[in-house]
Amino acid sequence: KLDWVNQQHIQRLPASELVDRITPALREQGLWSEEFADSRREWLNSVIELLKPRLKRLDQFVHEAEPFLTSEVTYDPGAVAKHLSNAALSKPLETLADELARHAGFSAATLEATLRAVADTHQLKAGALIHATRVAVTGRAASPGLFEVLELIGREKVVTRLRHALTLLPNPT
Repeated sequence: KLDWVNQQHIQRLPASELVDRITPALREQGLWSEEFADSRREWLNSVIELLKPRLKRLDQFVHEAEPFLTSEVTYDPGAVAKHLSNAALSKPLETLADELARHAGFSAATLEATLRAVADTHQLKAGALIHATRVAVTGRAASPGLFEVLELIGREKVVTRLRHALTLLPNPT
């Protein structure tokens, strides 16, 4: 019951206040950048707003925000085994990385349309590519809405992480 009450309190707090409350923990974990205090404050507020519905305690923010704040992804072995173990995903992930690298738009709606088009082109269920992309980009099997996550992580990191994930897939035979 206390978790629920805490979650309700977090939901009511503005993102800017939550950023102030979690800054010490982000600093402690080496995830804080002084840019978050100025030029990237609005971006960090957007990340916090995306994460808020999933969290019951402030200490969860650091863990949940990590894929947005680091350049290196820490992969959950279970997520990799479940969603990046099919060699048939290699070509669709490579195509997705190429499409996202050259695509003009990088909004959640554009990202979703692009991913679904790549899945169709490769005669793959969109869900399989969505799950593989989530693991490739966040290192985790669960996250907030994938397309909003991709938009906030940004084109450069997303493309880099997708290309790195290709090295995790088994070699096609």
